[in-house]
Amino acid sequence: MSKKGKPEERLPSKETQSKLYAIAKKSGRSSGPLRKGIYGTMVTPKMYRAQVSNANKARAKHGLPPIEES
Repeated sequence: MSKKGKPEERLPSKETQSKLYAIAKKSGRSSGPLRKGIYGTMVTPKMYRAQVSNANKARAKHGLPPIEES
């Protein structure tokens, strides 16, 4: 699970401690835009690749062709 941001009153000052403020605000940790997964939910690109990989492994066991990753 990802870390939660701190409440505003507990953050360092943006003017005097800008580097600490940026770290505390959880900046630069985005994992990409959400997209519709193969099961209908909104997922990150990493989770989508995992869903496709797992589905392809299961399909290979049954002799079915892999689904296309788009």
